[in-house]
Amino acid sequence: MNRLTYFDKEKQTYAFIRDIKSKETLIQIIGILEDSKERKQLNTFADYLINLRKEMGLSQREFARKSNIARSTIAKYETDKSLPSLETLYNLTMYAGVPLGEVQAIYRRYICDFDDSMLDLYFEVNKDLFNTELGKLLACERRFNKLTKSELAKKLKLTTNTITKFESGKKQMLWPICTLFANTLKSVRLNEISKKLQERI
Repeated sequence: MNRLTYFDKEKQTYAFIRDIKSKETLIQIIGILEDSKERKQLNTFADYLINLRKEMGLSQREFARKSNIARSTIAKYETDKSLPSLETLYNLTMYAGVPLGEVQAIYRRYICDFDDSMLDLYFEVNKDLFNTELGKLLACERRFNKLTKSELAKKLKLTTNTITKFESGKKQMLWPICTLFANTLKSVRLNEISKKLQERI
């Protein structure tokens, strides 16, 4: 039996969801989690960017011009119609004077929504979704290290195809390989997840 607690706003208490069996129920639970607390997470990237721009006292047009990005592109980011690439995000935040660590945290948050509460949900309820999100995180950490798939594969004596399968979520990442990726990429987040995977054995 799968169990999960969530915060019931009406009753102002934590409650159990029992016997999660269907995809529809999973979607409903994710919605409940998103709408409860459990909202200690960052808001959307659009909110982040709008706040950043306003803190700088710039209009959308001025911000676009100074960061050398089309105003229509900034508008898409600010309405959540698009997410920037890692390179564009660096340009935006470097121009705005945001520390590199914050840029990376923001990128992780919006590219792979993989905080601890969701990790438990994915792992217990939907392993395919867990593998997909873990793969996105791996791809994210690889890009932070400015490595191609083939370069990472060569470092670890794996094939590029194997890296592709891990990053797409088609190949399950057990804790030893997760630890290997974490150490190679110097990823604190992958290391934390590796420890959680090891605890579940």
